[in-house]
Amino acid sequence: MFNNKAQSYKFYWFEAVLNLTKDTDEDLTFEEITDEMKLGNSMIYVETGT
Repeated sequence: MFNNKAQSYKFYWFEAVLNLTKDTDEDLTFEEITDEMKLGNSMIYVETGT
């Protein structure tokens, strides 16, 4: 799954799922995952300034 890094959104998606599942065993919605992806991406921008 991660061999082809041309579409790096996979890493954001996977990180979002991991972050959300460590807090709950509930089913995740698409909106929750995409919100988490946006939050994670925003944090990268703030930390690196890029």
